[in-house]
Amino acid sequence: LENKGQVTLEGEEIDWATAKEKAKAIFGDQYTYEAHGKSSKAAGLAVYTVAMRRSANDETPFAYFDISITGGYAVQYTANTEDGKQAISEETALSNSDAFMQTIGYTNMKAGYYLIDNNIFTVNYTYDLNGVAVYPDMIKISVDMASGEIVGLDAKSYLENHHKRSLPALILTEAGAREHLANGITPVACRRVIIPKDNGDEAYCYEFRFKENNTEFLLYINAETGKEEDVLI
Repeated sequence: LENKGQVTLEGEEIDWATAKEKAKAIFGDQYTYEAHGKSSKAAGLAVYTVAMRRSANDETPFAYFDISITGGYAVQYTANTEDGKQAISEETALSNSDAFMQTIGYTNMKAGYYLIDNNIFTVNYTYDLNGVAVYPDMIKISVDMASGEIVGLDAKSYLENHHKRSLPALILTEAGAREHLANGITPVACRRVIIPKDNGDEAYCYEFRFKENNTEFLLYINAETGKEEDVLI
């Protein structure tokens, strides 16, 4: 699966100058941008890596930004963070993340579950297909809750998996899918999703969220067969 072949992206190939201009358009002209490297990453996704410095006098970059050579898509971004106290709320962090998503140009993406680890707020965005969350087409954005700055982006899964899909026929209703839950499970939320399977296929499911002993679970019932496809903590 890790070597499934070349990723096919839409668009023309860009040059280094265009890559740096795209980085500047996203993050602003207060930083300096320089070519750091050109590479071909896993699954054949070739990128330019742009190094970012807060000023031309800085010895080392504070961030690196990968832009696809084909199409000029934002692929990955990693920035250094410094220890600091939380200064923004979760709502503000999500708002900053939403604004960044708009800036990098991906459309029909909806925020889902998020986590906070060492003061870093990371939210998972999934592609919205007629109200169905498409998990393979996922983009992760991280926000430093001390500074409010964007410190992470990972759109690689989206770029590797996104394609035109048609939803299968919905055989089970939500009520019908609930009948396949184990006794004692009381869901607090439900939505329709497409999830990746271990063999590389996808499954159209109902995602049931429930809690057990203060632990939150996500359980997936196949919307066509009623089979339990997966359960996650």
